[in-house]
Amino acid sequence: MSEFRSVHQSTLPNSFPRRVGVRFCAALAVAGFASVHVQAAVIYTQDFESSTPASEYASGEFDPAGPAFSQNVKEQKKWFIQVVDTNTTANLSPSGPPQVFEGSNSLKIDSNATASPPPGPSTPIYQIWPTTSEFIPGPPQSSVTFSFYGVPAAAANVVSPRLLEVWSAEGGSANPPVTYGGPFSYAIRFDQDGRILYDRGGWQDSGLTVTYGQWNTCTITCDASVSPDWVTMTLNGVFHDNNGQGFNANDDLATIGRYQFAGQLGSGVGAGIFIDDITIVDTAPAPPGPDLSGIQVANAAAFSFVSLNGTDYLLQTAQTPSKPFWRNTGCTIHGNGSPMIVTDPEGIDPGSVYRVIEK
Repeated sequence: MSEFRSVHQSTLPNSFPRRVGVRFCAALAVAGFASVHVQAAVIYTQDFESSTPASEYASGEFDPAGPAFSQNVKEQKKWFIQVVDTNTTANLSPSGPPQVFEGSNSLKIDSNATASPPPGPSTPIYQIWPTTSEFIPGPPQSSVTFSFYGVPAAAANVVSPRLLEVWSAEGGSANPPVTYGGPFSYAIRFDQDGRILYDRGGWQDSGLTVTYGQWNTCTITCDASVSPDWVTMTLNGVFHDNNGQGFNANDDLATIGRYQFAGQLGSGVGAGIFIDDITIVDTAPAPPGPDLSGIQVANAAAFSFVSLNGTDYLLQTAQTPSKPFWRNTGCTIHGNGSPMIVTDPEGIDPGSVYRVIEK
């Protein structure tokens, strides 16, 4: 696979129209430009800077703004999940002043969610579908990076040891009733005493610890293309693979389409977490495909590549380089071993990216 980034003016002539009505897939010999190869793609990013922070914890819900919030993110017990800044009044859990990693805002999750109002049996969960829909499966390989600041309850107030859990899953519904459970590729638990556990038919002590009262950055990487799933963790720049055993759960997924950050139902007064700078990356190898080159044919943008005889190809497009959700353009190319010209049936959009993959 190769991508052609038409947003780069250096790769397409300035005269290319944004939308043209050319509808053909022709085989012609052409010369063109070098293509851009991308082996990993950011599929979700959130720094909470687009949101209006809450004035106080007790004033209720302040949903994060940002990339397609209503499509990408669902919240369970959302009253306890708020965007905050350093001026937000901390009158519930977590105790102490609000913490921000970078910029002005962060996400606060209460880990003592039995507090009133409103009580209830569920935990507060911030759940992400990077592909914007539960009907689009996630990649077989991905990583999620986030920074977090843990605030344990005072020792005398500790009811449950749990502070934060991070899960990956697949399937379920993004529409009511929203799915918040498994099956899981991994479930990582950060306890109030600093221990890190993982679920494998029961909670296992990883032997790793984290220091609270400071920001920590964690990357959890999962390869669901192998069995069992292979899960590793990089904590504050140090790589861990659990002595070659990984941190995977027992469910053994094929793809990863949901990511969940869970506070707790009642860990004790003052317990909570701040989260900032969430990034999810599709790390799956790119599907096979030829090099693309940008050209201009009859005043319309097009791409050229050298085909293999007897191989069929699809032209796909995505709306933005930083968050590519690939869609078929409707153009199928039948390779004959010669150079080919292809174009989007609705015209090349300079604000989109394109790739050709083997069918």
